[in-house]
Amino acid sequence: QIQVDLKQQIITALEHGEPVLTSRVASGYGAFRTPMGTHKVLFKYPTARMIGGSGNDAYDLPGVAFPTFITWSGVAIHGTYWHNDYGRPRSHGCLNVPSPVARWFWRWTAPVAPYDAATYYTPRGAAATTVIVA
Repeated sequence: QIQVDLKQQIITALEHGEPVLTSRVASGYGAFRTPMGTHKVLFKYPTARMIGGSGNDAYDLPGVAFPTFITWSGVAIHGTYWHNDYGRPRSHGCLNVPSPVARWFWRWTAPVAPYDAATYYTPRGAAATTVIVA
């Protein structure tokens, strides 16, 4: 299970209720808040190009490291190379973490994606890691 504490801006991976990894996170802000609730790992990419927003909030980010998507609208746990300002909301809804942490989550979350997969969708009926955002 993964728990995200939006007030504290902390993400924690748990195995059998015990924390195995904790990191500061930069979650969504303003109109781009990270959606609260219980989510599941839906799909993963080793890397992705993320494009969105408009006007002053537009972004075009190639090579985003290890996105693990938890909503069909594109919210993911992923690495960043454009900032290291974790611990406060600043994303467009995603959960930004340092790239080595994103890689760790990508490898650790269920279902496990093969290393040669360019895209890996959680198979229907497969167990998937739960992500609780509160």
